[in-house]
Amino acid sequence: MILTPLQQKPIHDTLKIFLLTVFLSLIFYPNTVSAQKTLEKTNWEVAKVKEGIQIEYRWLTLEDGFKTRELKVSLETQASIVELIYCLSDVTELRNWKIGSKETDVLASDHEKWILYSVYNIPFPFNQQDLITSYTIEEKSNTFTRIEGNASPKYLAEKKGIIRQQKYHEVWQLKEESLAKTSVVFTSIAPTDPLLPRFIQDRFIQPILISSFSKLRERAELKYKEDKVLESIYAELID
Repeated sequence: MILTPLQQKPIHDTLKIFLLTVFLSLIFYPNTVSAQKTLEKTNWEVAKVKEGIQIEYRWLTLEDGFKTRELKVSLETQASIVELIYCLSDVTELRNWKIGSKETDVLASDHEKWILYSVYNIPFPFNQQDLITSYTIEEKSNTFTRIEGNASPKYLAEKKGIIRQQKYHEVWQLKEESLAKTSVVFTSIAPTDPLLPRFIQDRFIQPILISSFSKLRERAELKYKEDKVLESIYAELID
């Protein structure tokens, strides 16, 4: 039987969600990678460039001999570090740009630390998964900020029917290149072998990454414009 394009679309969308699930399970799978030393690193290799967003991978060899692939996503945005931090820590903004989450909440927040709770949109019959991530601004200057995210699985009691991810690590590096021009570099490690061949997985995962980071850039630039309007209004009022 030959399916029409309209009949094919739900199947295609379901496959994309499944592969996103696989991708998330690889990144958030309980592991000891962050506690191990990296013995060898290959050079970064560009996998995809679209809409000014670049996806790269490199291979790491850990001290236990395990080899894993590290992901890097980089882009530039016409916004400042302030707006980017806002988009990474504000619950409304997170819900606007994070793809693949059916529930997103900020459980606690102050100026340089926040805790994020996410439940991933995983289709039946796969088990639902959630993740609690504690973010900390580790380095901060006028032109550079480094943010680390680590799993905090004990922060809340586990929910019935949802598997809590135990370990996770990510890094955001935000560098202000010039006025209203900031480079963004995101890295993470997937410490397991893929459940599907990488060429199949990458075909679906990479467009999802492009869409998500494109939305992040869009939200940060919109916030920057809004902030500038408010600054202008305030300046006129006190003139």
